[in-house]
Amino acid sequence: DAHWHFLFSFRVFDLLRQHSFPWLADISNDYFGFRWHGILVGYLTAPFFFIFGLPQDTGVMANSFIFFTILILSIYSFGKVLFDKKVGLLAAFLVSMYPLVFNQMKTYMLDLPLTSMVVLSIFLLLKSKGFTNKKYSCFFAIASGFGLLVKFNFALFILGPLTVILFQVLKKAGFKQAWRNIAVVIFVVVLISFRFYGLKFWEIANRIYSCSWFYAVSFYPGDSFISILQRCLVMGKD
Repeated sequence: DAHWHFLFSFRVFDLLRQHSFPWLADISNDYFGFRWHGILVGYLTAPFFFIFGLPQDTGVMANSFIFFTILILSIYSFGKVLFDKKVGLLAAFLVSMYPLVFNQMKTYMLDLPLTSMVVLSIFLLLKSKGFTNKKYSCFFAIASGFGLLVKFNFALFILGPLTVILFQVLKKAGFKQAWRNIAVVIFVVVLISFRFYGLKFWEIANRIYSCSWFYAVSFYPGDSFISILQRCLVMGKD
C-alpha cells in the first residue's frame, strides 16, 4: 500500500511540475483512479519533492513531519483543555512513544494521518462547546472535511464523539442556539469532501461490501454463519 500511496503523490507532483494543477477529476481518469482511500496526503506531500527530490524517503519524511506535528499539538491541547499543561505534556509524550505511532512514521501510509486528523477533530469538537462557539465549529468542520479526504474510515472514528456531543446538545435543549452552527458544519464538510466522494462513491461502497459479512454470505450462499466461521478459523491456523 505504501508503494501505491507514494506513486499517487508522485503523480500529483508530476502534474504540478507540468504547471497543471492536479484536479481530482483529472487524476480519477487515469490509472490512479483506484484512490478511493483519500487524496489529502498525496496533495500535501507532493510539494516536498520540489525541495528534497523524488526518493520515497521524501514522501515518508513529509508525511511524518506534517501529521506527527498535528498529532502531538492536538493531543497536548486536548490534555491541557481537559486538565492542565502537565497532563497535556504527558499525553503528548506517551503518544509519541507508542510503538504503533513510531512505526508509522517510517512508512508512507495513511494511518498516522488518519489518527492525527481524528484527534484534531475531536479536540476542535470539544472546543466548539456543543457547537455554540462559531469559530471552533467552523474549525471542526474544516478538519472533518479534510479528515474524510485522508480516509473514509474517519467517519467511523468521529461518529462516537459526535453522537455524544449532539446528545448533550439535545438533552440541554441547546439546539436552538447551536442549529445554525451545525448547519454551517454540515455545509463545510460537504463542500470539502463532496467532489471526491461523488466520484468515488461506488468504489468505496464496493470496498466496504467486499470486506463485509454480506459478501461472505453471497460468496458462500449455502453456508451458515457457523460453517463460514469454522472455515475462517481453519484458514487462520494454516
